[in-house]
Formats: sequence, C-alpha cells, structure tokens
Amino acid sequence: MALLPGSDPSLKAQTVIVGGHFDHLGWGGEGSLDPDVHAVHNGADDNASGTAGVLEIAGKLAAGPRPERSVVFIAFTGEERGLWGSAHYVAHPTVDLAKTVAMLNLDMVGRMVDDQVTVFGMGTAKEWNDLVKQVNAGLAKPMKLGFAPDGYGPSDHSSFYGAGVPVLHFFTNTHADYHRATDDWQKIVPGGIDRITDLAAGIVRHLAGTGDMVAMSLTPVQQAAPPAPANETERARGYGPYLGTIPDMTPRDFGVRFTGVREGSPAEQAGLRAGDVMVEFDGKPIADLYAYAYALREKKPGDVVKIVVERDGKRLTVNAVLQAR
Repeated sequence: MALLPGSDPSLKAQTVIVGGHFDHLGWGGEGSLDPDVHAVHNGADDNASGTAGVLEIAGKLAAGPRPERSVVFIAFTGEERGLWGSAHYVAHPTVDLAKTVAMLNLDMVGRMVDDQVTVFGMGTAKEWNDLVKQVNAGLAKPMKLGFAPDGYGPSDHSSFYGAGVPVLHFFTNTHADYHRATDDWQKIVPGGIDRITDLAAGIVRHLAGTGDMVAMSLTPVQQAAPPAPANETERARGYGPYLGTIPDMTPRDFGVRFTGVREGSPAEQAGLRAGDVMVEFDGKPIADLYAYAYALREKKPGDVVKIVVERDGKRLTVNAVLQAR
C-alpha cells in the first residue's frame, strides 16, 4: 500500500483507492486451465498488467499537482483464492470506508484489441457515465469503451462495492491464455496499458480534485448482490461442469459471444467456435453472462445439453456433452 496525502485540510481525510491484484497461480494446479501442466504461470495479463497499471497511475499523480483528497494505492494478494486481500482490507480498512469516495480496479488490462476496453461498475454511481465519457474524449487517442453497470464480479472491486463504495473495473477481455502458463509478457500490448492508465488517472484527478478541477462528489447506487454458490462442493468444483468456451466480456444487448473455445473441450467437440453468440442453453434463453453461468451451474458432468448460437446471421443448434473440470 502507498498513500498520496491530499493537500486540502478538510478533504485529505477522504480517499480514492486505486488497486489491482499481484498474485497468480504459481506452478499451476488448482485454478489453472492447464491442470496437467507443471510450469510457472506468470500471469502477465492476469494480473501483472493491472499491478503495473497501478504503479503507473501512482507515478502520474505523484508528479503533481497534489490532489485535494488523498489517494491510496493497493496491490492485493489472494485474489485468485477468492478476493482474500481486498476482503481483508474492507474488513480492516486503513482509512475509514465511510470516507472512501470510490475504488478503481485494474484487472487484465494488457491485451487491448481494436482500441476496446470494458468498464464495469458504471451503474454504481450516477455520475460515472458522464465522467468516464468526458475523460476518455479528452485523451490524445480516445478508446472504444464498453460499459457494464454491474459492480459485482470476480475481482477486487467487488469487495468494495459490497461495502457500499462506488467502483470502476477496467478490463480488456478474456483470451485463450487466461489461467494458463502461456499468459506471458510477449503477448502484452504495452501501448494499451498506457492509454488505460491515462483514462484511470484522469478519472482519479476529477474525483480527488487536482489542479483547477473541483473534487467531485458521487451519488452511490446500490445493486442487489448476486446469489452465492449453494454449498462448499459447488465452490470447490468451480460453480458447475466444464464446457470450454471463452466468453467475450464486452456487454451486448442479448446473448454471450465467444472469443474462442478451448482445444479438446466439449465446446470444440460440439462444433462451437470463436465469434458464435450463444442465445439459448438447454432450453433457457441466455441474455447475458449471468444467465449463462446460472444455467451451466444447474448441470452436472456427463449431461448432454442443446446449445443454440447465432453464426453469420443464422441460428445453429448443437449438442454438447459436459465434462468435469
């Protein structure tokens, strides 16, 4: 953790938090999607990219001018084990959470494609939409932003939002190297990280009150928490059986697009491929990633499921045999 103290006597007790996790999967094993591979999982994108981004934002803000509110920078551990580090901070905060204005999280920001970045948490404060668009438009090279309202999700921002703090989570999408030993530095897009840190730093400057910017107040919006896994067995087996799709996290009006399918997976064997948009899973409409996750969790390994996808403007139905993870 690091603290950039605020300059205003009345506002410096209030904070903006910028964070990202630095743990990954060691030599593999539990959590790895290469379960039989004993090799160092460096996690260049997940999440050395986010950790580097936090350091870069700290450098930009420390260069001045000093913000009115204080800014706290945190590198969390235990994220891959279940948000342990961020949950511990929220339970034992260094700075009163009631005085925490917002939390910005960077997790997997190293693989930007076609200038696209997804920003989660847009529905957690009324002011986010206008602020994020304004800062992005002022960049030398604005990005194509996809907005998702949800403040909950499998990364450290969720711990803060569960405690009532407005959040933003920056993310450049999933890929075939996720949780594999192949997630290494050669595939990182450094220029993309630079642009995301410019965006995040600009947002923090507005929130913290930097230079001629007046420190912004946010109006928190609390969403209902998603249901927890039903039991320890369900948690241990990863919330359900294995299909092997790589979902595109960019928000859509309806359906779940696949950025790819894993080699040898039930999805590949069923004929699914990158670019397909799942709209139905075994009779249930799939409006979004949550609907997909819940539908999959209801099944068990060995079940045969009917999957409807849109491909090249047409609907295609395939059958897949789910496997154990």
